[in-house]
Amino acid sequence: MLPLLKEFLAVRGLTVSEKKTKITNVKQGFDFLSQTVRKFGTSIIIKPSKDSIGRLLRRIRELVQKNSSQSQKSLIDLLNPIIRGWAYYHSKVCARKTFEKVDHEIFQILWRWSKRRHPNKGLRWIKDKYFKTYGNQSWNFAVKEVNEGKTRIYELFKATTIPIRRHRKIRAAANPFCREWATYFAERLSTMKEVKEA
Repeated sequence: MLPLLKEFLAVRGLTVSEKKTKITNVKQGFDFLSQTVRKFGTSIIIKPSKDSIGRLLRRIRELVQKNSSQSQKSLIDLLNPIIRGWAYYHSKVCARKTFEKVDHEIFQILWRWSKRRHPNKGLRWIKDKYFKTYGNQSWNFAVKEVNEGKTRIYELFKATTIPIRRHRKIRAAANPFCREWATYFAERLSTMKEVKEA
């Protein structure tokens, strides 16, 4: 397979990097851009890779350890962009169970952080201080601050709050320059706008 690929690329003035290239059966799967692509039966499933999950959790652990003396609000401000960015990147693939696992691991990291800060306090006191109930969600790592009479809640972002939205493939015959496809592209654009606004 590799000689054929080299020959195909050589005609186009390109070469293949043997260090970066891995030829494998799709049933065994492969990692590409922090996601694992693998075939199960007749379906190809794309999920966040184990390396990507591991890197995220390592980064969060290091950040929490380095900021052990920071306030809860400061820690939330540091963690939220990292969790949000990672989760949005993977929101187009099969990531629901991964998001649940990541949220659980982050909760464990923050629970240990909370207990280390108050070694002489009981677990209920620690829970009441750092983990709040808002709406139907309990155990939210959050803090309430009152500034100039205004109350604001700073809450840790959860990956599971992001809906999984599949990318809809464009029909093979569709051509944006043909009038006959104008309604198809208009409908597609309107549904994309609705998803962004939701």
